[in-house]
Amino acid sequence: MAECRVAFVTRALLEKIEGASLPALERVILIEDFQEIDLQRVPELLRQIKEKVETLRQRAEQFLAEHGRPRSPKTAPRPDDLAAIVYTSGTTGYSKGVMLTQGNIVSDVLAALRYVDLIPTEKINRHLYN
Repeated sequence: MAECRVAFVTRALLEKIEGASLPALERVILIEDFQEIDLQRVPELLRQIKEKVETLRQRAEQFLAEHGRPRSPKTAPRPDDLAAIVYTSGTTGYSKGVMLTQGNIVSDVLAALRYVDLIPTEKINRHLYN
């Protein structure tokens, strides 16, 4: 059991603080803006984060309904297809382009689902990437 008195955490990992056994914990600081979080407010903050995610999901659904095109099996992305190139300054001082595949992105989405409640009518096509 950790005996830390102060924890620095991102909003994405705030939920871990709520369920952790940290009896000596006195303060939680968000890394994004160094805001101190009142430990009594953690459940409310998690609810707010989930609401924001739900709003973004609804906006994405609306966008796809208005602009999306159905994909045929021939044009659907495969797990190893390039999805994005993220540029970073690099740890050695040389910038680098990190190539992310469709599978990388789907993996991140599936990991995020641990923090987002889905309703029964929503579907996830996990079988496409196994």
